[in-house]
Amino acid sequence: MNKFAITISYISDGSFISVPIFLIVCLMAVDNKIEAINWAFLCFLFGTVVPYLYIWFLYKKKKINDMHISEKEDRIKPLVVSCISYIIFFIILYVLEGPLFLKSITANTILVTIMHANNIVGTIQPISEIGKILREHDIIFHTDAVQTFTNIKTDVNNLNVDLLSISGHKIYGPKGVGALYIRKGTKIKPQILGGGHERGIRSSTENIPGIAGLAKAAELGQKNLSDKILKVTKMRDYLINSLLDKIDEVKFNGHPTERLPGNCNFSFKYIEGESIVLKLDLAGIAASSGSACSSSSLKPSRTLVSMGLSNQEAHGSLRITLGFENTKEEIDYFLKVIPEIVSGLRKISPLYKK
Repeated sequence: MNKFAITISYISDGSFISVPIFLIVCLMAVDNKIEAINWAFLCFLFGTVVPYLYIWFLYKKKKINDMHISEKEDRIKPLVVSCISYIIFFIILYVLEGPLFLKSITANTILVTIMHANNIVGTIQPISEIGKILREHDIIFHTDAVQTFTNIKTDVNNLNVDLLSISGHKIYGPKGVGALYIRKGTKIKPQILGGGHERGIRSSTENIPGIAGLAKAAELGQKNLSDKILKVTKMRDYLINSLLDKIDEVKFNGHPTERLPGNCNFSFKYIEGESIVLKLDLAGIAASSGSACSSSSLKPSRTLVSMGLSNQEAHGSLRITLGFENTKEEIDYFLKVIPEIVSGLRKISPLYKK
């Protein structure tokens, strides 16, 4: 009877009870039951096995009298180890995004499409890692590489993608032409039916000048790409650090390092980004507030708002994009002009109190 009572006390322990509870939560959140069991196993490993192994180690080393740790002063170390184990578990959940990404995958999911890099803040997405997950679920994966092609390395095999799209106007090529990479074996329905042009996917007369222009731009864009990336990244970091030193109450948006080489995005407090763009235009500098394709819109960027910025902060955003042909002298000119523009606009802003 005593052994039965001891067994019940172990089973009813919180660390054991947490396992089936976490399993139930995972099963409800994730359609893939194997993934749910995997996450529950991690919970069991870090929440139960690790703490009990440490207690067993202390017992074998005769650091404690019994596995129940009846002496209060003996409970400190096991408690600390348990807390550390739980912290490690939650860090793993955070880094791997737990079941949050997998939650969006259902039995009906046939295609996932994600931007390789965000066009507003330049953050590069973990496409390769996402591709591995989707490949395990036999789901077609498309990435929009319009922002990244010839700006960073875009190897379709390393990215684990089935489909990848690019556009000519982003790589110094002609406007109105693009390309879609299709991995062999990926079935695509024709976009336009007719004469069977472009391998039967897009019938109709082909835009030969556009195709030739895109091909040449892609060829030139790939030349000395590593050197170009280093040059633009160095200029970008110089611009960012210098601007943050020169102007107060500025927020730098996006990932500090995992971003496009030439993308710089800032939010200036108390003023409108649109006003900054107009002032820069008069100074001979092309910039945008939000995305370039919606520069005529006065609505705050959905990207910035979804990142946690307030509408006011999003309205005060400015995107500066550097290219391979930009020079340090041009950046120095921008850094000379921008503090004067921001200072002048803040002086007439009703929100600015200084």
